[in-house]
Amino acid sequence: MARGNGLRNVAFAQMDAARLGFPSETFDVVLANFVGWDYCFDFERMAFTGPDLWGAEIRRVLKPGGQVGIGSWIEQRDIEWIVGAIRRYLPEHISELDSASGGRMLAYGKENPEGIETVLREGGFGNIHIHVETVEVISPDEETWWRQMKQAASDYFKHIPGQESDIGRWFKEQVFADLKPYRLPGGIYFSKTVQYGFGTK
Repeated sequence: MARGNGLRNVAFAQMDAARLGFPSETFDVVLANFVGWDYCFDFERMAFTGPDLWGAEIRRVLKPGGQVGIGSWIEQRDIEWIVGAIRRYLPEHISELDSASGGRMLAYGKENPEGIETVLREGGFGNIHIHVETVEVISPDEETWWRQMKQAASDYFKHIPGQESDIGRWFKEQVFADLKPYRLPGGIYFSKTVQYGFGTK
């Protein structure tokens, strides 16, 4: 995609976020979007559950005065809605998953501004500020929205029958019927709220 858009000074690398393969003080800016800081921080109890290896590595590879930006979800109404529909119509198909998670949302990690500020501050960053934004996300039609939800809530969809089965077809019909209040001119509307936390080394 980068080359197709005429970009020649772009490189891609896959590596462990806790062991970045770059020399120290390499970058002016590091962006870490939607990676999930709940791996080491409990955003309900507002406490660390383990060492923040990612934050330490980001700080290491930043130059003095460099900036970090962390993007994460606060709320995704569409994912919460479809997971609610699965629990409502097909509870027996996700009982094992719900039991393992204590009934908590697994489709995505919910974070909050206070927690992100704590993560950045405890990671040694200063000049911290948080920006929160809510947008309406529009899917052009039900079938497109359905494909997006199957990907976004894959932890749940993999536990329910596919639409080639009678149960799968029935479930999809119920969901599409319940979607009517969200069907507005232009497509299917759901809001998403995202936060961005910024700090300086």
